[in-house]
Amino acid sequence: MNTALLLTGDEAEGAATFATVAAVTVGGVRDLVRTRRLDLALGADLTAYRVPEALRPAYGSHPVSFHVFLRLRPAASAMGRMWNMTMTRPMAHAATPAGHQH
Repeated sequence: MNTALLLTGDEAEGAATFATVAAVTVGGVRDLVRTRRLDLALGADLTAYRVPEALRPAYGSHPVSFHVFLRLRPAASAMGRMWNMTMTRPMAHAATPAGHQH
C-alpha cells in the first residue's frame, strides 16, 4: 500500500513509497435461530495488524480491529449449501461412487 495514502488519505506527488501491512483474522459464527425459511446467527471477528515503522506514528505499534454482526439468510435447501463449488450434503437420490460411503 502507498505509505503516503495511508498516512494522509491523499496520493503524494512524486515517487510513491510502499509498505507492507500484514493482518491475521480469527472469528466465528453461532447459529441463534433456524426455521424452515430463515437462519439467524451472531458472529464476531478480531484482526491484528503488523505495520512497518513508517506507519506506526499514525496507526500505533499493535493496531487491532473487531466486528460483531448478525447474519440473516434463507434456510438451506434439501440439497444443502454450496461450499467451494460442492454441495455440502449429498442428494438422497444420487448414486454413491464405487469405493465411497455416505
